[in-house]
Amino acid sequence: MPKKSWRLLAIRDLNPVRSQAIYHAMAMAVSETPDTNVILLTTIKGSCLCCGFHQNFYEEVDLDYCKKNNIKLVRRMAGGGLVLLEKDQVFFNVILSGHGFPSPIRSLYSISLRAPDVYLKNIGLNSWVNYNEIVVNERKISGTAAASIENAGVVVGNILLDFDLLKFSNALNIPSETFRNMLRNELEKNITTLNREMNTPTSLDEVIFGLKKAFESVNECKLIEDELTESEIRILEEVEREYKQDDWNFRKRDKKNIKRTFIKIKKGLCLVHHAPENADFLISDEIILQVNADKTALKKLVGLNINKVQVEMPEFKNLGDLLKDCYQRSNV
Repeated sequence: MPKKSWRLLAIRDLNPVRSQAIYHAMAMAVSETPDTNVILLTTIKGSCLCCGFHQNFYEEVDLDYCKKNNIKLVRRMAGGGLVLLEKDQVFFNVILSGHGFPSPIRSLYSISLRAPDVYLKNIGLNSWVNYNEIVVNERKISGTAAASIENAGVVVGNILLDFDLLKFSNALNIPSETFRNMLRNELEKNITTLNREMNTPTSLDEVIFGLKKAFESVNECKLIEDELTESEIRILEEVEREYKQDDWNFRKRDKKNIKRTFIKIKKGLCLVHHAPENADFLISDEIILQVNADKTALKKLVGLNINKVQVEMPEFKNLGDLLKDCYQRSNV
């Protein structure tokens, strides 16, 4: 079987919509060129909240806050959760021809995340891949998502040089300030950046160059530095037009007047709000680490395995079901 060639497109200062439309368009183009894979390394201008394909913007974000603070909104084709995209990040998109559905998602992550992990190791960081996240010193530095687009498998991810935790937490449509404060504390403890981990600041150009070398090393190839072709630009413009439609971000089926009650901090760590009891739970590796609630009985759940909630407190069966469901979601 002939070896595939690898193209590299490194593009700076994309607008938020194009930053998501471009890998969708390239996946469509690559589906017609089975002998070629593509690496996209991009940066964006401005601030953007990007939701996963299956998410509901009405539920996820405070729309008024986003409007007042000029935070753009865009839905992506890939799954996963809400992320804040800003200028101090480098985005890597790995587009693999012939890896569309039914290729296993785990395989896509395994192929695509080796190079970013190697890059972080090359600059002296203690990094490792935890399925679909890259972790440095137990803190997440890169979140990713995947999609099958025509005959291509796509993995999208980022390397954080810096991250505005306050802006992100303020932009979320969540049930209480207590919940928001818990979120800020956990983000501070569990999310990291290159500026936090390195002794000297790192530039976007250094990250792009380092990722390029890592992708070449891992895939034993020479990346062919390239630009979009005329036909790829036409596909991109078509996808962009679709992404700019209001019903792409705000679908008719999306419910309004609801708030998000579950947030995944990193794999296996999540915050859950239980509306009937107005209680907030922090769960890690199936264990309830923290409870904020008016009812003293609920605070006694701290330290308990979520699978034992119904045994210890049968009156809270629905709560036990909720915690187990949310934890399963956080472990994906």
